[in-house]
Amino acid sequence: FKNFRPIKLVGAAQDPQGAWHGGHVVTRVSAQCPGYGVEQYFGTQPSTDAAWARGVFTINGQALDYYDYLRARLALGDLKYHPVAEVKNMMDALCEDIKDRVQAVDVASAVGMSRRAQPSALPNNIYGTDGDWELYSTPSRDASLKASFQELRSRTESFLKLEREHSSRIEYDGPDLVRDLRRQYGESAQSCSIEYARTDGSKMRLGYDDVSERLFALSFDPYHCIERRWGATNARELATCPDGGVKSAWYGAERRLRNQIDRTYDRKMGFTLEQLNASVAGSGVDQPPNLSLSELLTSL
Repeated sequence: FKNFRPIKLVGAAQDPQGAWHGGHVVTRVSAQCPGYGVEQYFGTQPSTDAAWARGVFTINGQALDYYDYLRARLALGDLKYHPVAEVKNMMDALCEDIKDRVQAVDVASAVGMSRRAQPSALPNNIYGTDGDWELYSTPSRDASLKASFQELRSRTESFLKLEREHSSRIEYDGPDLVRDLRRQYGESAQSCSIEYARTDGSKMRLGYDDVSERLFALSFDPYHCIERRWGATNARELATCPDGGVKSAWYGAERRLRNQIDRTYDRKMGFTLEQLNASVAGSGVDQPPNLSLSELLTSL
């Protein structure tokens, strides 16, 4: 982010109009780049054993996680957190991600993916493949959405912890941070909603909290009805879903894959329905994590 690797055009000739012809591009090797470092991989205090991922990131003697370290390096002066503004910004970004998902799911619906027969097995890897699955499924998008909800909750927990410790990194001069975070959460959640068209064309509106509550019910499978793509589980909303027994069985069997946040591009995942029901290795996790910021703030 701070320094781009320099490149140079070598052996080219310039014509009278100023255009360059021929030659080739040469990049500098690492040893030729001033300020080159590998702390992004190993930390500012690398681990002494082979476990490179356990390296520690520190600035001014203070240990930070990777993302805080990166922000601190890019910040002008000392890195300060404004908890209420941070929560607002993260929730605004999450709202945009939810709205973007509407378009992604609508594209699959428009080409009639949900009317096609369910394949006998998943792709070799649901997060990276080709064909219709790559074009119209949303496992990577959904995993990213879940990770953002997780980040929102964990960051808020860290802000509250720093405030309790009277950390100099927290910029807050109000009397009650929890109260102000609750207020901001309510305002941001109230201002965020989406609408999707059910199979019969009727409109269904979902608010921020609705999406949060059904986050692990959102189907990434493009062969499912749009109601299931948006996590419908109640009979009234599902009344317009034409999925038969086979697709319903697939939706249930894919639950453990929906429960996981990490995108496992290196796993072979061409599971059959029977393999998913048997919870074979690599087919997800039994329980999803609790990502609800609303629940956290209510409990305090």
